[in-house]
Amino acid sequence: MQTPSRRTFLTVAGGGLLAGCLGSPGDGTASPSGAPEPLGFAAVPDNAPAPPQFEREWTGESEREQGVVDVAERPTGLTALLYGRSDGDLEAPQLVTISPRGERVSDRTLESLPSNDVRSVERVGEATIVEGWWRESWTSWLRGVSGTDFEVDADSGLTYSTVTVDGDSLLTAGVHRGGDDSNSTAVCRRFDLDGIILWERSVGKAEADYRFGAATPVGDGVLAGGDKNDEIWVVRYGGDGTEAWQRTVTFDDESYSVASIASGSTGTYGVARTVHFGQGDNHLVLLSLGPDGGIEWTRVFDPNDSDGPENLSVGWVVDAGGPVLVGHTGDRVWLAATEPDGSMRWAGYYPDSKDDGEVLVNGLAALDDGVVLYGRRGARGSETSTFDGWTAWLNP
Repeated sequence: MQTPSRRTFLTVAGGGLLAGCLGSPGDGTASPSGAPEPLGFAAVPDNAPAPPQFEREWTGESEREQGVVDVAERPTGLTALLYGRSDGDLEAPQLVTISPRGERVSDRTLESLPSNDVRSVERVGEATIVEGWWRESWTSWLRGVSGTDFEVDADSGLTYSTVTVDGDSLLTAGVHRGGDDSNSTAVCRRFDLDGIILWERSVGKAEADYRFGAATPVGDGVLAGGDKNDEIWVVRYGGDGTEAWQRTVTFDDESYSVASIASGSTGTYGVARTVHFGQGDNHLVLLSLGPDGGIEWTRVFDPNDSDGPENLSVGWVVDAGGPVLVGHTGDRVWLAATEPDGSMRWAGYYPDSKDDGEVLVNGLAALDDGVVLYGRRGARGSETSTFDGWTAWLNP
């Protein structure tokens, strides 16, 4: 378990030594150059204001277990992709249209997908594309479900961690797992709407594992992040896939992987999670990235250090007047926001009490009028669990 006075030094390969280190207030360590004092390791720092109240929520009502795995913004409202489970087995997923007021408008069951294990939905113009995978072979597939005949099966063992829209094309990033004696390879691809690969970049070496966990359009290019042998790793590609630069960030006594990247009007931000999350002490690191990949400032959020022991094992970030990030502890949502310079805006848990049922978050999306969280809420029993799809709108 971490202690507030522990010092964590960062080395930025390809960008020199980061000026400073992380620590808790009052332990005498320096912060990265130009950044405010570090926030320490608490998931909800002392005296941090509470998050704003949700403006509205939507909870599905179904006789089977459901959860929202992803959302895509429409000209009016959202398209939500929901998984369904009955008697332990995955059933055909659903696309649900939700109005700006949080009302269910329509729904559609997707009966003809390659598998019922779905993970993301994207809208490219009038086209809607769903991504899922064959879990047993760690292989992703992509299918157009309206407005396009898009149909792509990934190479065996290639799993897309991220599928996102970039103009009139589709951007994917993930990891290709080799055999028992092979290391993993990071793969980034751009597709047109006919399913043709416009360009592909694969990074892997015999002596190292490479994985992409996130990617986002940045200007006329792409920013992808993940890990290289458990070090934080970020790569910038141009619009044609040419590599502009890559950086690794090493913490001397922890292993992290980039789980989410967002670029907006106030900056470019990444969230990294602990790699070996099965060993406990799971927490998140928020990074501000400069245009050349330099780390402008870093913040560590660790619930084991103040409100635990709890695990903060997954996280997502968007730019909404500064970074807004979300994760979950296994039964509650954790929310936080900082200013663009890293100073704290607010942080807290939802619901306030663990006695108010469980809410598990699967992601966070930026909208024109705020952000939306999505996942599932309900109760976990000793023999059965009851969960429904859930979305919540927030104006940060």
